[in-house]
Amino acid sequence: MTQNSRFDLSTLVLSLALAVTPATAETDVVLTVRDGEGAVLRSFTDADLSALPQRAFETETIWTAQAHRFAGPTLVTVLEAAGIGKLTDDHVILLHALNDYTARIEVSLIDDAAPIVANRVDDAPFPLRENGPLWVLFPYDQSPTYQTEVTFAVSVWQLFEITVE
Repeated sequence: MTQNSRFDLSTLVLSLALAVTPATAETDVVLTVRDGEGAVLRSFTDADLSALPQRAFETETIWTAQAHRFAGPTLVTVLEAAGIGKLTDDHVILLHALNDYTARIEVSLIDDAAPIVANRVDDAPFPLRENGPLWVLFPYDQSPTYQTEVTFAVSVWQLFEITVE
């Protein structure tokens, strides 16, 4: 293979990869909501989550060095979009992270304003290396009720799946 044909092949491969990436990003599932039997209730892409009503706040966290602006739909909004009706104390909600961490969030911690399923930090998507692409967050600076070990334990980063029983 000549130097020029290797260059042409490399250029072609790179061009194809760049051409496919934007469309793929719009269709990649970032969050799946399942019922207690494991059936998929709804799968969300980043675009799906961004199309839902958004909530944003600036807050410091115990995991970041400074305050950041986080935005995304509330957990209630995501569950409603997945077909879950009004939450009751009988519901069991499990938040699953990519690192095999699972947290059970009590319904009493969930309201119409918090937590959010953040898919933006400082107005941009955030990668896996920065606890993304999804992070369950509360506005910790707004109330001492958000500054508890229980709340911190359910602030799941790298969220990829929710199970509702």
